[in-house]
Amino acid sequence: MPDSGIVLVVDDEAEVRQVIVRMLQGVGLDVVDAANGQDALALMEGGLRPSAIVLDLWMPIMDGWEFLSRAKPVAPVIVLSGLGQDVHPLPRCVVKLLMKPVGLDELVEAIRKVAPPQAGSSRH
Repeated sequence: MPDSGIVLVVDDEAEVRQVIVRMLQGVGLDVVDAANGQDALALMEGGLRPSAIVLDLWMPIMDGWEFLSRAKPVAPVIVLSGLGQDVHPLPRCVVKLLMKPVGLDELVEAIRKVAPPQAGSSRH
């Protein structure tokens, strides 16, 4: 069962990840972040059940595609891509494809549709 309100942000670019984390924390979301799919998978195998996952597809170590196939996430996934609409067919768990750079309003709207904000401290 998902931990209500927790958003898992997975992106290999530290600056991008930190900006997204701060943006989401600023609107009341509890955020956990990971630098690649392997780290995100380890968090989920350790018991993290996010309400939503914000996922970059192109990362070293374990990319978003492998993460999606191995994690079989039960949480809705919002994919961030710099490649435009020309990506492989996306799995059903992907509820939204957003282009980088993504705007705060667009990202928050997509997350709030699947993971409403909760009171609590942020973790990362």
